[in-house]
Amino acid sequence: MTPHLILATTFLAVGTYIFGQGWERFYYESWGTLILLPIICTRLAPPPLNEWVVWFCLHGGDWVISAIPLFLFLGAAVASGFAFQRRSLPLALLASLLLGTLFVTYHLVKHLGLRVDYV
Repeated sequence: MTPHLILATTFLAVGTYIFGQGWERFYYESWGTLILLPIICTRLAPPPLNEWVVWFCLHGGDWVISAIPLFLFLGAAVASGFAFQRRSLPLALLASLLLGTLFVTYHLVKHLGLRVDYV
């Protein structure tokens, strides 16, 4: 296992997922999920935690919750860049883990956000 192989496999898997769904559908569903993420987090959180999420969102913290996927993507991009440059296996695994977490979570919660239906 080399860092370049891990990174290539990760990006190939993400690209296959996006092409499998279609660019336009992925684009609109991603933005819808991103916009509605504070509501989705409130819905998914267990009862004591969802009250804290609602309080946090009402006091201006909804942008933090909406930025979590962006931070995961940015972290994966930075880690993959350093892994590619330094040939670092731990950084390649970190990038793969961050991007995998982002896309698996997106796949599981996207239907709680917007859904594009073609007629």
